[in-house]
Amino acid sequence: MKYIPTPELQHFTSACLSGTRLGEFIVNGFIEAYSCKPDRTEAKLYHTVRTKVERQISSSPKVFTEKMASSPLGPINHSSTIQLLVQLISTLNSSLPEHDFRYG
Repeated sequence: MKYIPTPELQHFTSACLSGTRLGEFIVNGFIEAYSCKPDRTEAKLYHTVRTKVERQISSSPKVFTEKMASSPLGPINHSSTIQLLVQLISTLNSSLPEHDFRYG
C-alpha cells in the first residue's frame, strides 16, 4: 500500500475537515488516498500472519474451533479473512507511520 498525493483531497480536507464546527462539536480530520496494490511488505506480513494462525490452529484445535472460528472479520482460517486483516494493518501502518500495527 502506497500513499498517493492528491491535491484535491488535501484542498477538501483543509476546506471542510479542519476545525469545522457542527453544533457544539469541532471536526478535525483528513482524507488521504492509497493504492490498493499489495507491496512486498504486505506479502511478507500475509505470510507471517498466515503462519501464526496455522500454528495456533494446529497447537490447540479445540480453542480454535470454539473461540477463533468466527471473528469480526470472518472465519480466521480463511485466506480472504487473513488478507483483509493484512490490508487493515497495512492501512493503519501507512496512515499512522509513527505507530506499528504489525501482527504481534
